Amino acid sequence: DLHCYLSDPVPAVYQGLPGVEQIKQPGDTIPEHDTVVLLDMSRVSRAGSLESLINRYWDQSNVILIDHHLDEAPEGKVGFIDAGYAATAEIMMDLFEAAELPITEAVVHCIYVGQITDTGGYRFSNTNARSHQMAASLHETGLDTAAIFDHIFGSIPRRKFELLRRILHITAFALDDSIAYVGERQQDYADSGATREDLDGIINHLMH
Repeated sequence: DLHCYLSDPVPAVYQGLPGVEQIKQPGDTIPEHDTVVLLDMSRVSRAGSLESLINRYWDQSNVILIDHHLDEAPEGKVGFIDAGYAATAEIMMDLFEAAELPITEAVVHCIYVGQITDTGGYRFSNTNARSHQMAASLHETGLDTAAIFDHIFGSIPRRKFELLRRILHITAFALDDSIAYVGERQQDYADSGATREDLDGIINHLMH
């Protein structure tokens, strides 16, 4: 059997993804397993609350890494790590095709979301020709890319807006404005009603 896990609850912005109801949440019972596949990470230490479970079965389990971030000392027993991919979702798409698995509407939807989030909407420097070629193939399936893109990037909940406003207010600059830095304050979460997941992406507003 195949089971999918996250060490944290699924962020609100992704709760509409197809298949999300199959993802086990923190606190759910985890059955025995013989293989662990870690996506978008090359170290078990990045698995959050699942780290202790993976280490417990380390001698009995295969630990496979699939990632596009280079690491000098990846911790899996076997894996595929290739920085030539701009997103782990792109690797998954190639794996689907290599295994001749059906590329369903749900697969296309999830691959597209994985690609646009990992590339910042094709803005980050990791975006390459492969990214745009794959994006074109996803678009040609009839996927409503505009609606998905708008859902991911086009709006934010009020609590995240309030957190962003507070963070920008205390942002400081150094070295002729070439560096922007800010300290995270617990009071900002209390005042805005935000949670840790609302911090995702805010760093992009400090990049220039």
